[in-house]
Amino acid sequence: MRILHFSDLHCGTPPRGLAWLTDKRLLGTLTQRLRRQPHQDWSTIDRLLRLADRLQPDLAVCTGDLCAVSSPDEFTRALHLLEPLRQRLPKRLVYLPGNHDAYVNRTEITDARLHAVRLLNGLSPTAGNLPLQRALGPLRLLLLDAARPMPPWRSGGVATLPQHAAILRQLIRPRRPGERRALVAHFPLFRPDGSPLGWRRGITHDRLFRDLAHDGLLDLILCGHIHTPFLHRCGPCTQVCPGSITLHHHCAVITIPDDDPNAPIQTQLIDLNQPFP
Repeated sequence: MRILHFSDLHCGTPPRGLAWLTDKRLLGTLTQRLRRQPHQDWSTIDRLLRLADRLQPDLAVCTGDLCAVSSPDEFTRALHLLEPLRQRLPKRLVYLPGNHDAYVNRTEITDARLHAVRLLNGLSPTAGNLPLQRALGPLRLLLLDAARPMPPWRSGGVATLPQHAAILRQLIRPRRPGERRALVAHFPLFRPDGSPLGWRRGITHDRLFRDLAHDGLLDLILCGHIHTPFLHRCGPCTQVCPGSITLHHHCAVITIPDDDPNAPIQTQLIDLNQPFP
């Protein structure tokens, strides 16, 4: 089984109207224009699509931050860019929102985000929030949606005790033969050196979720948020952060052997600016 993992497009389109000039979106728009936009390379999306054509993955995972400040126009642009991938992998694309996809609490933003969640995940137009889990072949994905509107001094998320309890209930069940388990979350549980992200950039109750990896209950953690790509090994579990696809031009390819349930999972970071191997 092969998984194509990417994250953090950060489509930047200024919000409409004037209300954004009085809230967090003003700072976010300035950050996008001055710090991110001059360094973004949108041709990497085309190269991601060509890589998908070549590799023929069984699953694609996007771990959030389609947007810069959650304007509906940003979601529209991101959906347009990802439409070819959605067409290639119907019902086999997973998208989990990031903190920039839930920037402030406004109805039009909530509606645009929910539409993106439904469309990219292949849910019905009337579906509610993301399901807790998805299964494909030997892989069980557990989705931790921690993106919430936060004050300007925080870029982290909120993971609740009920979310942890629900995920733990799934993980303590006996595994099916050959089953591998992956936590999908926008926010990493570990920095590259293994330390936590801290209160400003991480999630609440992060220690409880890190324990899932330390205790051997997880095989993979697929995340984003940190724009520089990195891998971190925690016992039998590997955390994969492909970084920002438009800023650092990477994605990740994860291969789960089908013929040997005890064989190690292979993880590789791919530089989309380099020729494909």
